[in-house]
Amino acid sequence: MEERIITEIKREPFEEENGLKFEKITYKVKTPRKTFILGDIKGKYRGNFLKFSEEYYNTEFYDFEIYESLVEVKQTSKNIPFDNECNKNRFPREKLPELLKVHVKQSGKYFELGIIEPKICDFKSNKKLHQTEGNEVFGTFTGLITGYVFDYEISYEEKIIQIIDSPILDPNAPNPPNPVICEQNDIKTGRKEEKGNYTRYEYRCKKHNDTVWGKWEKNSIVNNSTQGGIFEGCFTSILGIIGFLLVGSVLISFFPAILYIIGFGILVWLLNITAPFLKWIFRGLLGLYLISLFISIVYNFSDRRSNYLPTPKPIENEKELNPIIEPITDKKPDENIDIDNDRIDSSNDAKKVSNDKMIKHFRIWNDYDDNQYEGTYYLKQSNYLNSGQFKNDLSHRSNLGYDQILYNLEKFDTNNFSSIYNMFDSIGYANKLNKIEFAKMVVSFVQDIPYNLVLQNDCNDTYQSDRFTRDFLSKNKGMCIGNQAFGICTPVEFLYHLKGDCDTRTLLLYSIFSHYNYDVAILSSEKYMHSILGINLPLRGVAFPFRDKKYYFWETTALGAEPGELSNELNNLHFWRISLKTK
Repeated sequence: MEERIITEIKREPFEEENGLKFEKITYKVKTPRKTFILGDIKGKYRGNFLKFSEEYYNTEFYDFEIYESLVEVKQTSKNIPFDNECNKNRFPREKLPELLKVHVKQSGKYFELGIIEPKICDFKSNKKLHQTEGNEVFGTFTGLITGYVFDYEISYEEKIIQIIDSPILDPNAPNPPNPVICEQNDIKTGRKEEKGNYTRYEYRCKKHNDTVWGKWEKNSIVNNSTQGGIFEGCFTSILGIIGFLLVGSVLISFFPAILYIIGFGILVWLLNITAPFLKWIFRGLLGLYLISLFISIVYNFSDRRSNYLPTPKPIENEKELNPIIEPITDKKPDENIDIDNDRIDSSNDAKKVSNDKMIKHFRIWNDYDDNQYEGTYYLKQSNYLNSGQFKNDLSHRSNLGYDQILYNLEKFDTNNFSSIYNMFDSIGYANKLNKIEFAKMVVSFVQDIPYNLVLQNDCNDTYQSDRFTRDFLSKNKGMCIGNQAFGICTPVEFLYHLKGDCDTRTLLLYSIFSHYNYDVAILSSEKYMHSILGINLPLRGVAFPFRDKKYYFWETTALGAEPGELSNELNNLHFWRISLKTK
C-alpha cells in the first residue's frame, strides 16, 4: 500500500507577548485506503471456441471474457476484504483483468468505477439468451462480485514551530560573517557610565544573551539647597513610595514567592535615604535586587502550571463516600437493572459471573443555577478490571500517539457503563431539560468530583521533577493515583473509583456526549499540559474554530466553570488542537 502524501497548504506566523515568534503550519494529509465492495453483478460475456468433446456428451468449450457489467453495491468495508462472502462457484480469476471497469448503481445513482483485483462467484449464465456466431458465443450472466477501490482519505494536521533567529557566531572563527545586531529590551544590567553631565546605561539584548550600551542622556540636576528643590524632592519621594507599594501589591498577588525580594528592596531603599555616603554599596545592592526580581519572575512563569487545578473538595454525603459492593449471582426478580448491557438471564450465565461483583454508586450534585440532582449508577467489577488490563496491554504497543491512545481507550469502554445513561435519562426527563441544560447537568456531575492527580510513576512527591506536582502532592496527601499507564484513567476506571485529572475527565465526558449524539471534541495542548472539553452548541465565550464550527472550551476540573470560560493563561488558541472529535 502506498504511503501517506503530505502537502503543506498554509503558514501563519504569530508572535507572543514575550517577543518569541512562532509559525503555525497546516498540512493536507492524504492517507491511502482500500474500500472493499460486495455486490450483485449482471452483465454480458463473449467467448471464443476452444474444442468439442464427445467425452462430455458433445459439449463445446469456450474461453469466456466479460465485456459489460452493472454492479449493485450491497456492502462496503474500509481495508477489510469480503473473501468469505465470495468463495462458491468462482469465475476463473485469470480470466478477469486486474482492473475491471463496471457501471455501479448505488442509492439510485449510476456511475463508472474501476474495481481492482475483482472476484466473481455464484456465476450463472442465462442459457436462453445464449447466441453463437461462428467460433464466438455471446450471453448474459449474474453473480456476486467483490474487490476494492483505491482512494485517499483526506485529513488536516497542524504543527507549531518556533522561529529561531540566526545564532551569534564565534568572532574567533575563521572568516566570521557580520555579527548579529542586538536589539535593546529595556532591561538594565545595573552598569552605567557617566561623562560630565551625561549618563548612559547598559541593557540586555532582546533576542540573544548579550548586552548593549544605551544612548547618552543629559542628567536632570536638582539643587536641594533651595526651598523649591527640597519640596520637589519630597514630592518625588512620596510618589515613589506610593508607586512602589502599588507595584509590590500586584506582584505579591501573582507571585507570592517574591515577597522576600520586595522586603529586601525596602531595606535597600531605607539604606539609600539614611546613608547617602554608602553610594556604591547601594548601587551594588540595587543591582542584586533587580537581578533577583528578574530571576524570580522568570522562574514563576516557567514553572507555573497554566491550567486550573482546584483544591480537592471532600465529598461530605455519607452515601457517596461508601459505594455498595454486592456479588452478582443471578438477575433478581424484583429488579430490572441493565448493568452495562450484560443481563444475566440463565443459570449458565450466572455461573460464568459467579465471582463478579456489582458496584453501586450514589451521587448528588448541583448545577450552575444551584439545581440539585441525584442518582445511582452501577458498574461491574469485571468491566473495571478488563478496562485496566486493556490499558496496560495498550501501553506495550509502540508508536502510539496521544490521540490514538484516547481513541482506543474510549472505544473499548464505550458500552461498559450504560447504567449511567439510565441515570442521566431519568434526570433529564424528570426535569424537562433541553439540550444545553442537559449538557450542563452532565458536566457539573464531573466537575463536582474532587480532583486527583493521575501519574505514570509513583505518587511520592520527593521524586517529582514538575514543581506543580510536587506542591500538589505535599499539600494534598492521598489525592493521587500512581503507576497508571499513559498517566490517565479510562472512563470505567474513573466512574469506579471517582479519581481523575483533566484528560481522564474530558475522555469520560467525550464518551457520554458521543452516546447522546452531541458534537464534541477533546481539545489538547502540549504547551499548557492540559485537556479541555470542546462542545459545538449555540453558546457564548471562547471557542476553538474548526471548519466553520465553533467548539466552546469547557473546563472540567474547575467546579462551576461554565462553557466559553478560558483563563488568560490558556487563551492562545495557536497552542490548542483537536485530539478527538465525534462529528
